[in-house]
Amino acid sequence: MSGAELIDVLGSAIQLTAVYGIVNIGFVYLYRTTGVINFAQGQMLMLAAMLIATLQPLVGYGGAIALSVTAMLLAGIVVYYAVARLLGGKRELTKVAVTFLLALGLTQIAGLAWGSGMRSVAIPAGGYLHVGGGLVPVASLVSLAGAGVLAFVLEGLLRRTYVGVQMRALAEDETLAAYQGMRRNALQAAAWAVAFVCAALAAAVYIERAPVVISMSDVGLSAFPAAVIGGMDNVGGAFVGAVLVALLESFMSLFFGGDVADAVSYALMLVVLVLLPYGLLGRQPSVRL
Repeated sequence: MSGAELIDVLGSAIQLTAVYGIVNIGFVYLYRTTGVINFAQGQMLMLAAMLIATLQPLVGYGGAIALSVTAMLLAGIVVYYAVARLLGGKRELTKVAVTFLLALGLTQIAGLAWGSGMRSVAIPAGGYLHVGGGLVPVASLVSLAGAGVLAFVLEGLLRRTYVGVQMRALAEDETLAAYQGMRRNALQAAAWAVAFVCAALAAAVYIERAPVVISMSDVGLSAFPAAVIGGMDNVGGAFVGAVLVALLESFMSLFFGGDVADAVSYALMLVVLVLLPYGLLGRQPSVRL
């Protein structure tokens, strides 16, 4: 592999890290605040991408992203009150099943609204950095930096603010938190809104590398191993896991193809779970005797 090819692969990995990082922030944030592992995160990303593709000819690229983020924020609140609010106190299997049904529902909605055709978005030229004979998109670097800032801000919110402490308390024991006067519905609706906004931001990055189609929702399943590897209870860990998986997939795709890359990511996830059941940066929950 030449130096230019290596730089090109790293450029692709940077962009993929930003996508996986933001998707996984949504995974982990929702899990830490509600206890729900949301397998509809990829479908939420696809829905946001469809909105961007539809709105871009009308309001421009920046306006389409802004309106998509706003629409997804509102959609997160609606989904919580219509569906997720009923998950309080339910078994983990029930919660997982409901998120799978939500994923199917969002896919059906997208299919009815937009069909199965491919859509494209006119991406403004952002320029490239010439590094070692290869090209690194400036937009990818900006997206990666933004993903890192988002992880830092949300982790700080959960750890260092009163609202964040309340959210984590609700995830631990909803009944006890309710007795303490915490506003369960408002806090968990906000958590779902954050997860939907993360999906919209990830969509804005992902459409720079791929066309807008319903099957793009598969990126949620591709990103999931990174969240588990980093640690499902650590927003920063989700970002670290995204870096590792994006690098692995970029190089494996170059030599062996995308299908092998996904398989290797899940194999790495299984190895990490065997050696470190809570992920690289996850913490074993404390148990009071």
